[in-house]
Amino acid sequence: MTAPVSHNAQALAARLIDKILPIVAADLEALKREKARDEAVMHACRDLGAAVDRLDQMKFGPGELPARRALERKARALAKAMERHRDARK
Repeated sequence: MTAPVSHNAQALAARLIDKILPIVAADLEALKREKARDEAVMHACRDLGAAVDRLDQMKFGPGELPARRALERKARALAKAMERHRDARK
């Protein structure tokens, strides 16, 4: 009596695997892309933090203006990375 149930389960599993496998594979690819975008945003955050540190070190000195410009560039780069991340999630 258990043999037909086992056979039915195997047949059902074989039919389902063809339907489920592409879905799981697509989800895994989406997770990889999302991880790459998250890493890009985090890299931009670290760059922005470093630019803030440089500006703090250069305040009221001759290097303040270049440090301020670098901070502005890094802030824009972060905004762009976050925008790409947000657009990709839609």
